[in-house]
Amino acid sequence: IYNFTQGANNTVVTPVADALQQPWFAEAMELPADLIVVTAHIDPMSPPTLLQIYTAIRNVHPHLPLILLVGHRHMLVYEIWDQNCFVLE
Repeated sequence: IYNFTQGANNTVVTPVADALQQPWFAEAMELPADLIVVTAHIDPMSPPTLLQIYTAIRNVHPHLPLILLVGHRHMLVYEIWDQNCFVLE
């Protein structure tokens, strides 16, 4: 999932907002988990993409530990988003 609009003609990129509404995401959120790790080629400083993913997960799992491993700018970023979530680029 990524908001990329410059892909080749033989690729399909699902926008983040659309992917979060698909059955596979809801099914994944129903699985038992002790921790969720998201890896994404997303700039953490460019909302709303990462915030959409965070919010969708937090709507189902408000207190589950969540790690958002992202990268786009090739810079070191560490942010604490809540007491059980951090972002690392």
